[in-house]
Amino acid sequence: MKKLLLVTLLILGTTSCGDSYRYKCQDPDNFGKPECVPPACLADNSCTSTLLGYDPLLPEQTNETELVQDPTQDTIPCPCPTQETTAP
Repeated sequence: MKKLLLVTLLILGTTSCGDSYRYKCQDPDNFGKPECVPPACLADNSCTSTLLGYDPLLPEQTNETELVQDPTQDTIPCPCPTQETTAP
């Protein structure tokens, strides 16, 4: 009985492992197809950019902005309360 259960679990576990995608537009082979680019994919939110969170067809995208400090401006000290506070 234990062997049958083990074999059944092994068969079920290995058959679900495949190179398949949940949505057709997640497959890199379909990125540029008409059904995966707007406006055709907007009705059911299956656009590649919606599913992946970025558009793989655009040049490299960066979401981070580079912060550059202006050397002509001095830094202003924080007006934080000091540790030496007296009780009223």
